[in-house]
Amino acid sequence: MISSTNIRLSTEHRTDGITHVKVGGKINIYSAERLKKHLLELASKKSSHFIVDLNETMYIDSSGIGALITLSSMYNNNQTRIRFVNIPGNIRKIIQLSGVVSLIPQCTSIDEAVIEIKQIT
Repeated sequence: MISSTNIRLSTEHRTDGITHVKVGGKINIYSAERLKKHLLELASKKSSHFIVDLNETMYIDSSGIGALITLSSMYNNNQTRIRFVNIPGNIRKIIQLSGVVSLIPQCTSIDEAVIEIKQIT
């Protein structure tokens, strides 16, 4: 587990080829870059599909929203897919109020995310 004062990241490499990243704590101006770097490192090690689980994320600011959008644009192409799951209500509301719902691919569960990723690949 990677840890800092604002964010906690843990990674599970699933047998189906999807990398499950759990994010806890705060995604803000101080920690958003750490989240992006973590996924970039995983992608450089041949991870190509990601489920980012925000269940334990307590807070997100505009830098955090920007990080989710950046990750979405980087990992939704012909070779890679990303889905965000278990988004807490307060964070879902911020995403909605920001007007960026269509830019952040969301699923209600890990199972739903796996199905979507598998259908596209």
